[in-house]
Amino acid sequence: MEILAFGVQADEKPLLEKAFAGHHDVRCLDVFLDEDTAPIAAGYEIVSTSVNADLNHRVPGTLAAGGTRLIAQRSTGFNNIDLKVAERLGLTVARNPACVELGTEALVTELRAGRFTGVGPDVYEAETGPFFLDKSLEAVEDDTLARLVTFPNVVVTSHQAHYTVDAVGQIIDTTLQNVLDHAAGRRSENVLVPRTP
Repeated sequence: MEILAFGVQADEKPLLEKAFAGHHDVRCLDVFLDEDTAPIAAGYEIVSTSVNADLNHRVPGTLAAGGTRLIAQRSTGFNNIDLKVAERLGLTVARNPACVELGTEALVTELRAGRFTGVGPDVYEAETGPFFLDKSLEAVEDDTLARLVTFPNVVVTSHQAHYTVDAVGQIIDTTLQNVLDHAAGRRSENVLVPRTP
């Protein structure tokens, strides 16, 4: 089976190809999955997406109509996927969970209470948009993120830890395992939207 991977960065491509070798073929595209690119997935049972994909309410329908059954997200965040529509259409959505997840609102509350000396989050649950692309000339539109970066003891590293061979390799290994679980009919803890029988 060939997997279609959207939004593949140059550093990811050789790691994806190596990880999937012997399991499945993988076609890597540098374009992000969105309404305009979703038709490319026609005929692919499994697509892999990045955090910059935009799977609004229309995209899961296009994917399902084209035969897609699994969306394997190569990130922790999933706010860029309309899970309710995906669930209605019987799509399985799997992600790469982070080691520790603390909601940003809870983090802000704890910072205000003085419970942390310093914080350096590398993952942000609403990371689609503000990260991975140069937004330095634009105002921060996310009020929670804007509030978070005003604390003098907070440094948001914008996925700098993501840009290590180890981190990208772990993400790809988890993505591969999600694909293998799907192909074998197994449900893993990484599944956000369950497969319908």
